[in-house]
Amino acid sequence: MIKKFVFSCTFFLCIFLLSAQSQERENLQQAKHLFSAEKFGLSQYLYQKIYTDNLTTNAEKEDALFHIAICSKRMFNEDTKFWFDEFLSVYPYSSKINSVNYELGIFYFRQANYPFALDYFQKCDNGTSEYNFKLAYTYFVLDSLESSKYYFSKLLNTESKYAGLSQYFYAHITYKQKHYKTALNGFFNLQEDKTFASIVPYYISQIYFLQKRYEDLIAYAEPMLDEVILSREAELNRMIAEAYYRKKDFKKAIKYFEIFFEKATHSSSLDKLQVGYAYHNIQDFENAIRFLEPLQFSEDSAKQFVSYYLANSYLNIQEKNHALKSFKQATEYNYNTIMQEDAYFNYAKLSYELDLPFDNVLDILQYYLSTFSNTENTKMIKDLMINAFQNTSRYEQAFEQLKDLEFPSVSQKTAIQRLSFYIGVKVFNNQEYNQAITLFEHANKYKISQEITAMSTYWLADSYYNIAAFRKSADLYNEYLSISLSSSSNFTQYNLGYAYFKLKNYQKAKNSFRKFTKLAKDSMRLNDAYLRTADCYYMLSDFRMAEKNYELAANYALFDTDYAIYNRSVCLGLIGKSSDKVKLLQQLEENYKQSAYYDDALQDLAVHYKNANQATLAIAYYDKLLLFANDDELKAKVHLSKGMIHFNANNIDDAIASFLFVLNDYAQTTSFKQALAGLRATYVSIVKVDEYLNIVNALPQVSISRAEQDSLTYSTAFMKFTEGDYGVAKNTFQQYITNFSNGIFSVDANYYLAESCVKVKDTICALSSFKKVVEANNKHLEPSFLYLARHYFTLNDFEKSNKYYQNIEKMATNNSVKREAVIRLMIGFETNKNEQSINYANKVLALEKIDNSLKSRASIILARSYFAHGNFQKAEKTFSFLSENSTSKVGAEATYMIAYLQFLNDSLQKSETIIYQLANDFTADYWIAKGFILLADIYLQNGNNFQAKATLQSIIENYEGEELLIIARKKFEQILEIEISSTTLVQETETYINIFDDEINYEILFQEEMDTTEIPKIIENEE
Repeated sequence: MIKKFVFSCTFFLCIFLLSAQSQERENLQQAKHLFSAEKFGLSQYLYQKIYTDNLTTNAEKEDALFHIAICSKRMFNEDTKFWFDEFLSVYPYSSKINSVNYELGIFYFRQANYPFALDYFQKCDNGTSEYNFKLAYTYFVLDSLESSKYYFSKLLNTESKYAGLSQYFYAHITYKQKHYKTALNGFFNLQEDKTFASIVPYYISQIYFLQKRYEDLIAYAEPMLDEVILSREAELNRMIAEAYYRKKDFKKAIKYFEIFFEKATHSSSLDKLQVGYAYHNIQDFENAIRFLEPLQFSEDSAKQFVSYYLANSYLNIQEKNHALKSFKQATEYNYNTIMQEDAYFNYAKLSYELDLPFDNVLDILQYYLSTFSNTENTKMIKDLMINAFQNTSRYEQAFEQLKDLEFPSVSQKTAIQRLSFYIGVKVFNNQEYNQAITLFEHANKYKISQEITAMSTYWLADSYYNIAAFRKSADLYNEYLSISLSSSSNFTQYNLGYAYFKLKNYQKAKNSFRKFTKLAKDSMRLNDAYLRTADCYYMLSDFRMAEKNYELAANYALFDTDYAIYNRSVCLGLIGKSSDKVKLLQQLEENYKQSAYYDDALQDLAVHYKNANQATLAIAYYDKLLLFANDDELKAKVHLSKGMIHFNANNIDDAIASFLFVLNDYAQTTSFKQALAGLRATYVSIVKVDEYLNIVNALPQVSISRAEQDSLTYSTAFMKFTEGDYGVAKNTFQQYITNFSNGIFSVDANYYLAESCVKVKDTICALSSFKKVVEANNKHLEPSFLYLARHYFTLNDFEKSNKYYQNIEKMATNNSVKREAVIRLMIGFETNKNEQSINYANKVLALEKIDNSLKSRASIILARSYFAHGNFQKAEKTFSFLSENSTSKVGAEATYMIAYLQFLNDSLQKSETIIYQLANDFTADYWIAKGFILLADIYLQNGNNFQAKATLQSIIENYEGEELLIIARKKFEQILEIEISSTTLVQETETYINIFDDEINYEILFQEEMDTTEIPKIIENEE
């Protein structure tokens, strides 16, 4: 039984095993069938059953696990890597390891994880086309180009579906490696390939370009233009343009460049540089400027090239000012020294020709000679140097170059003489007389030109006259007269007359003025010369001749007519023609009520009638005089005279009233003692001595013993003053003031103390004493105010000088002083820019005798006022007059303001023209610099940033005034900020420009790495 049972169990077990094995084989066959039918999900399911079945053999398990991984891969399952890793872990020595590594490589390749893909590809041995291609492509992506090229080469000239792709990548790699011949052959082989036919022509064109096969490029690419795709149209035109450019066919280059600019969304600075240069070479200079002017480069070579050809373009259209600035820019770069030298040569020539400010022609020429060695140009520059020394308007710089030469040549001596004379005239006109003297004396050091020697002597005499060295001035005027035959000799007699007049040599002064009057035709100067001739005769006590010349001056009636009439009346009185004298005084009274001599005329009439015992008329004129008199001394004398008239007429009460008026109201005047004596005589005459004594005792100023001491001290000091012993006089007056602080003569003492201090050059003492006289407000007011006004005016302390001159204007007793006050008040108030400056400017213009410089200064004040108040039409009219008629700083300011008004009116071209006129016609650096800052604004408004910067840079480098330098720097920085913020061009890092070398390496015009959209997509084949 047991055997039977064991047999039965064994039998059934065998049947079961046979049945299980049969099922397993059936599953394996089904799994393979499903795998072949690409039903990877069912296939994987069965393979998993097989792999986990205990009855499955090891070989079957290995195969099942392999297919499980393959199915996951084919289904793109996330567990793909897991199954392959499982296989490698379980069966590390399997014969399928090569296939597993390959499949993992494909897996990572598909995920674009090329480093991992490469790792697994390298672990397998597979010679299929797909393996070689994908390995090659992996190397390509990882930039291992040599390895990539090797594997792609295995697929060239094969029947593989990867042959075309491999040919493309192989050619592309050789292109990147600059193996252009090999690349070109490869791309030519792809011309018929449907996949690559559309992009191959651009490679071929690019290679021709890089090989400098410009004719082949043109022949190949030009016919394609009608068929080119839009995305490549601009680039292809760009390459054709540059090909023609390199062949120096600039007209055709321009044609294709212009098409490129029309089609392209972006263009580089290099593109614009080339087309600008092309336009320059066909002499279309305006278009050359259009492209070159806006360019900005960081490389010195390009900056130099652009500046040089831009300058040459400007020069050819006669825009010489712009050309000068561009040539200057080109000189600042030494990339190409030949170009740098030529640029500096042109810059030097234009600087000489234009003679613009802030470009020192002499320094520029000198720098060229010391830096460059071109013999042909050197000779020309030396010639320009000589001419510059002779003709430059920048006299100071030229003079500095020449003045210290140890052994100057004749031509240099000629230049030194001329330049020192011109500079002397300039500083003379600026009232810098001591410096002018030095320069005129330097001019006479080399007496090459007799004309300049004579003129220097004349101006030297004028200079000495203006510093009050009248003796030296007179000697030089005489020297000039001895060496000059010029018509100006007659005017020299006029000046010489004044020099002698100031020396109080009235005889010689009279002779010179008379010589002048015999030949002169200038009515204004004749009027003046007759006045001074009359003054000389008067001082020589020849009153008849004095009266005659005063009459001649009065007949001209151009200025100081009241002075001539009054002084003539004085002379008539002295020669006994009293009736004629009275007629003139009455004429003065009637017609010249605003005259400084009006009160003198009234006083003389009163005195005349007093002496003629015509008391009523005398009193009437004295009363009239009191209505106009401002001076206490004069008022006191009038009241004293009235008192004497009343006393003599026995009008006792009126006489007492007049004398008491003086004693009570004018105790500090010189009439006080006479009034006291007159009062005493009056009371004595009516036997009322007690009343007199009561009055005297009530007067604080009168103390008999004290008064005698007061009088003695003052008289002693005054005696020393009249003797000219000013040092002793000064001390004695100071002693008097100390001992008699309220003395009868305290005002006189302070005045004469001040005059003594002036004589001994003790300015502090003089100022203090004159101020005390002014504070007393009694007498000696005019000379005191005048000294104080002149002192502070000299110090440019206009606030104080204005205060004193305003007092002088009200009380001036002669026309000359009043004229001085008005003129200096205008100057003093000029900087205030208020109504006072305008008021005095109008007063100056109303003066009878006014020179052109004063007229200009007054007019510019009015013009500034018109401008400030918005009256631009009137301002422009006045500025225009000044610009045409003044060569001083006033003319420069006026010319600038005209330019500025044109700028405000948007007349930019007119404004620019006027600015250059300003630079050519004037030497006032401040206004010229201001004008050039305005010129930079004009360039900026016209969009010409290059010229704006060049103009400002010239000011920054050469001008010295801090105020305008700050403005120029600020504007320069603003332009830079604008350029930085507005630039849209991307500077390519691989661009290499060597414009001046015939073997130019230009930047690659197409991207070397083609767009990924143009690289055929690799389609995996999982079969």
